[in-house]
Amino acid sequence: MLKPGAKNGAGQLFLYPRTQQRESIKTVATFVSISVLVLGLGCIQKENWYIGSIKESRENVSGKLHRIAPLSPNCLSHVHTLDQKVKKYGTRFKQSCKFIPLSPLEVASSSACSEEQWKVQKHIDSFQQEKESIKRYAMFIADAHSGHSLVGSLLDAHPMMLVANEDDVFSRYLKYHGNSYPGTPLETRDEIFESILSNSLKCALYGRWQHAYNYTVPHGWGGDWKPGKLAVIGDKKGGTTSNRLRALQSEKKMVKVFQEFQTTIGLPIHIIHVFWDKNSDVYRKNDKLVSILRNGISSDILSASEWDNSVYTCGDRDSQESLIMETCDALGVPCDSTVMNLWMSMAKCKLAGKHVAGDSISISQHNHTGAEQNTHSNREDGDDDEEGGM
Repeated sequence: MLKPGAKNGAGQLFLYPRTQQRESIKTVATFVSISVLVLGLGCIQKENWYIGSIKESRENVSGKLHRIAPLSPNCLSHVHTLDQKVKKYGTRFKQSCKFIPLSPLEVASSSACSEEQWKVQKHIDSFQQEKESIKRYAMFIADAHSGHSLVGSLLDAHPMMLVANEDDVFSRYLKYHGNSYPGTPLETRDEIFESILSNSLKCALYGRWQHAYNYTVPHGWGGDWKPGKLAVIGDKKGGTTSNRLRALQSEKKMVKVFQEFQTTIGLPIHIIHVFWDKNSDVYRKNDKLVSILRNGISSDILSASEWDNSVYTCGDRDSQESLIMETCDALGVPCDSTVMNLWMSMAKCKLAGKHVAGDSISISQHNHTGAEQNTHSNREDGDDDEEGGM
């Protein structure tokens, strides 16, 4: 019989039973600790993946964390000093982030955040290559209070889309061709694309504010895109664009001018018609515009889809997912469960029926996306005034 401490023929150490028990407990404890550590790292990795990337089921575009995110308050102190009070909405820049009279580089120019300026410059430089691979231009037709400010933010939050917040591209293109509309005239494709980049990026750095509500989509790709994957560019300015088109149609020039704009862009244009109530006069007059354009322009360069906000905010899950998938398919971009969950996180149904019935529900009753909100409750969306684009 072996004595405690001796080795058997296999070289195994013989221990007292109690010592064996302690060693077994230590072994189990070590195994449990390692398992917990591995599991914990897995959870952290999974969380980082969710926040920082979009994994597509049809085309994998997941990867490293995106580079652009809202700046901290101390990085924006120089911007806040330029702000001015606005009677209705508190400050001009929260009336709309488009009012910030600085370039994205200047927004990120705080000496306290010099690294951000380098990051923004690198981002702008990369756009020169990305814009050559863009496949489609997104344009909105809507009226004020349609909720399309949020829809524009959802598109901008997709890793393959860049959508400005009220850059008023179409009006500024028309201004170059002789119309007396506000804003700096835009002549070429490059000027239009760079203006959209500046607007989207500026709003991403400051926060995508509109009427004192922050439409920034948490964990989205606002102002950013997955390198090598940018497929759609556009501008959210539905109300004013609709008014410009109606004015052109009254002169029997809408189809001709729209085709000229498309030629300048050099991309197929996809129109997103945003509305609350398909039985309303607002829907019918905008649907008429879309129908005239589609009947007069080849489907190779013009397509259209509808975004029913009553479905998005208050529909059942299947209907909501169907709406999102139809929009993504129409724009030619994939939307897997991560994108779906990201967009669904912004859909909140509160008194939406009142909006559909009375055509006036405020965002305070509907979709809160930012931590900072005021108490003004009669305005939801942009685009009903020339200077401010509300």
